[in-house]
Amino acid sequence: MKSILFLFNNYRYFESHKKKFILELSKNYKIYVLIPRDSQYVLDYRNIIFLRYHFTRRIKFFSDIYSIINLYFLINKIRPDIVHAFTIKPIIFANILSKLVNIKLISNFSGLGIIFSKKNLKYKFYKFFFIYIVKLFSNKDNIVITQTNYDKNLLLKYQLFVNSKFFIVPGSGIEINKNITDNNNKNDKFIVLMSSRLLKQKGLDIFCKISNLCKNNSIEFHLIGKIDNSNPDSYTLNEVKNLIENSNVKWFGYQVNTSYFYKRCDVLCFPSVYGEGIPKSILEASSFCRPTIAFDSAGLDEIIIDKVNGYLINKSNILGILDKIIYLYNNPKIKIKLGNFAERLIRDKYNINIVNSIMKQIHQDALK
Repeated sequence: MKSILFLFNNYRYFESHKKKFILELSKNYKIYVLIPRDSQYVLDYRNIIFLRYHFTRRIKFFSDIYSIINLYFLINKIRPDIVHAFTIKPIIFANILSKLVNIKLISNFSGLGIIFSKKNLKYKFYKFFFIYIVKLFSNKDNIVITQTNYDKNLLLKYQLFVNSKFFIVPGSGIEINKNITDNNNKNDKFIVLMSSRLLKQKGLDIFCKISNLCKNNSIEFHLIGKIDNSNPDSYTLNEVKNLIENSNVKWFGYQVNTSYFYKRCDVLCFPSVYGEGIPKSILEASSFCRPTIAFDSAGLDEIIIDKVNGYLINKSNILGILDKIIYLYNNPKIKIKLGNFAERLIRDKYNINIVNSIMKQIHQDALK
């Protein structure tokens, strides 16, 4: 039986984004899933072998060298037919090892994030290092998956993976059969929801500013999301508390049952100003017939069609986002129209069965 090794930077991403796809593959292939050693609450799944490796989200030279050595011995021992790496740092490690161990590699980008968006010296160095490593170690037979055409074109702009085969896979997909709901919110308040990990790049500070600028007492701003202490871009608990206490935002913490909040909200606000792939929160909100108001950040125009299933606002135009929130509050029929189209788009393009079918075909072709 042929084998596939999946390389993750955290276990939660497996559970929230890739579990169903990998479980389907496990019916026909031997599956290994590598997760960081400090992963907690790891569940057992039939036909999936979980292995742990040394990993830190922060850039630490000696720690990262140790991670590569650790991965080298694991991969050399397993000798999988394919290594499938998710997110930038595991992709860097896997590209280095693809030359050392001579493995077939799938580099799967969920978004190019802040290293291609931020302009300060630290992130310029990270970008230079990423470009250098990929050019030095990437093999021509490797496969690259991006979620948007924007990310594919950006990689090619920097002459990365120029001899690799590219696939555009629209996100991780979403279950649609259980998510259809009445578009008419029965709340007394008009609820604007932000659902996100509490990273600085996601725009929590902007969301709080919008809530303070809004003078309509019938509009409420709700936040669900978790502090990610393992991510160097994460807010601390004190920073989040300070932002919330000085705003009109109600924070409900991390929620397993996000459906409850999508059903109750009227619109999703996505104030990130950095490069995104296909954010799952937009998929989830859309599946409940909720339109999204977002900044016109890299790649978001591939899931949000301005004035069709939501609104794209020029970056950092905070008042522009507030204007659209108030506009939808005053025009519920337009809100419903946008939400209905958002749900149809999810059904036709981002259905998890469609996305997983594309991913399975990529693996089948690579293993021939």
